[in-house]
Amino acid sequence: MHKWAIKPLFCVLYPIEVTNGIVSFDEMLQNEESCCTIGTSFGTPLFEACREELVHLVGNEGYEAMEKHYEALNSVRNSDMNPPVRS
Repeated sequence: MHKWAIKPLFCVLYPIEVTNGIVSFDEMLQNEESCCTIGTSFGTPLFEACREELVHLVGNEGYEAMEKHYEALNSVRNSDMNPPVRS
C-alpha cells in the first residue's frame, strides 16, 4: 500500500492547497510552525520543497510545467534587475 493510500489529499498536500483549481500556499500556520512557513528570501522554492506532494497531485508533466514556469519567472525577474547597459 502506498504511504498516502488512506490519507486525505488535503493532509498529503499541506501546506499546499488547491482552491477553485488554483494551487497555492495555505497560510494557516504561517509564522507559527517553521515547516509550514515561507518567506520572501529562500534557498529552496516551495514547489521544489514539496515536489513529491505536487507530483502526486499533478503528475510528472504538471510538475515539469511548474518548473518551466518558475524558470520563466526567474528569467523575467533577472532581466528586470539587470537592464541592458546602453553606451
